[in-house]
Amino acid sequence: MAVLIAKALGVAEPWVLAAGFGALLGHNFLVFVGFKGGSGSATIIGIFLVLSPMAMGIVLVIIAIPILTTRNFAFAVFIGLVLLPLFIWLLGGSLMLVLYFLVIDAFMLGRNLPVLKRAWPKIGKKNVATSRRPKRQ
Repeated sequence: MAVLIAKALGVAEPWVLAAGFGALLGHNFLVFVGFKGGSGSATIIGIFLVLSPMAMGIVLVIIAIPILTTRNFAFAVFIGLVLLPLFIWLLGGSLMLVLYFLVIDAFMLGRNLPVLKRAWPKIGKKNVATSRRPKRQ
């Protein structure tokens, strides 16, 4: 919503991007729970649905494929978000928008690296992140 409101107000692009990054920081470091929060994936999806809806729509379809086949959300989002700057560029997005995404991506990679290591599919081994839990009796 912050990005959508900033765009509706007609503020300059750097301020729109700052509103998106502020929303991302707010979702990752919640004041009410001791500056701990979620992974920020949904926030990034929301930011780029406003900034580059066509590219984000394509990436959402790409994200759906690994989610449906592996049920591994973190891995699927990682794959999709790695491809997002390419689609932004191919669909005529500005260089500033591509660089903005790369900054967000570096921030999120640093923040979520342990989660990504656990979620990365392991060939030949059972991956705890994608396996089903045993039923409780």
